[in-house]
Amino acid sequence: MSKSYVEKAAAFIVTQLAVLLFLIAPVAAQSTSNTTGIIVSPPSLQFNIENGGQVTRTLRVTNQRKERDTFTVSTRQIGIDQYGGYFTPESALSDSRSTFEKQGYISFYPQTFDLEVGQSQDVTVIFDLPANLETSGYYLEIAVMSKVITPGGSPDGNVGAAAEVAIPIGMNYIGSGTQKRLLEVMYFNTVEKSLIPKLETPSGREEYIKTVTSQKKRELWFSFAPIYFTAYVQNKGNVNVSPAGSIFIARDPSFSDPIAEVPLDKDGKFVFSNAGRLIVTQWPGGFIEVDHDGKMKINWNQWNHIRFGKYYAQLNLIWDDVNGKAFKTEVISFWVFPWQLILVIILLAALIVGYFHFKPFGKKKAKSSQNDGTKRKKTTKSK
Repeated sequence: MSKSYVEKAAAFIVTQLAVLLFLIAPVAAQSTSNTTGIIVSPPSLQFNIENGGQVTRTLRVTNQRKERDTFTVSTRQIGIDQYGGYFTPESALSDSRSTFEKQGYISFYPQTFDLEVGQSQDVTVIFDLPANLETSGYYLEIAVMSKVITPGGSPDGNVGAAAEVAIPIGMNYIGSGTQKRLLEVMYFNTVEKSLIPKLETPSGREEYIKTVTSQKKRELWFSFAPIYFTAYVQNKGNVNVSPAGSIFIARDPSFSDPIAEVPLDKDGKFVFSNAGRLIVTQWPGGFIEVDHDGKMKINWNQWNHIRFGKYYAQLNLIWDDVNGKAFKTEVISFWVFPWQLILVIILLAALIVGYFHFKPFGKKKAKSSQNDGTKRKKTTKSK
């Protein structure tokens, strides 16, 4: 082993350590900006209506556009498919208003109003459904629209379109018939980090669900945290259900001593009746984290939590049933093997061993050269 080899090895090690041991600032969480200039709060509504009952809610609309504008509040009839995707039913193609609004079951006070820039208006929304309707879960959207045409086109690319903000409404009508609250876990597993951006789009989620549910479940390998999980849940009942729960992480399949518990869903969103939803959850932490966008950070306070080996994850899905709580569980396994870190440690060890092995050799060689020089001097003098 030559000196140049040791120098090259040292340079490689330093490069790897620079990548693995220096903190690269993670991407800051981006807040969703409302490019329409229409601010509506709260951003969503969820509630139950008893047989023949009435529910009143208040929305606050704020004009953050560039000029004074006139706003109108209405509803949209929206359908949800088994993959959690939204679509406009054929019955609403000519008139997008919801059936409830057409029949006078939803009212807005005021429905049309003017706002100066920075001004706000409270809108009272009254849901007044008749008695003896079938028990069912419903989904619709409240749309707040501007009158002024957006110069150069709207944010969605439609030239000459007015701005609009949609507020999702999840509503259960508890009327005649039996209330059925039944969720089924159709798929639960870890997911490759590279697929996370894809799962943020409706088409990406649909493609992913079709792929994983048609294939045999695989035991995946990961290098670093965070570990991402996907749970595809279908609602087989007739009302909307808001699931909760967590994912337990353990070293053994008995889960006698879990090492982590990850909340499943902090938002409490509905899984709508006769539809599905893909829930994505991550297990963060550990000494080294590499996100799906390639950004890495070192958690120095968790230096003794290097994740390595086989792990087990148990999904615990919980929701409110008619007679109490209902549960569903699924168990999977996955591996964490930080091969890049292990490679650096091995190469670093090889470099240290090589340094101490060749250091005495270098000293002996230098001493030998010095002795040869001394002998030559003595020979010259004797002559």
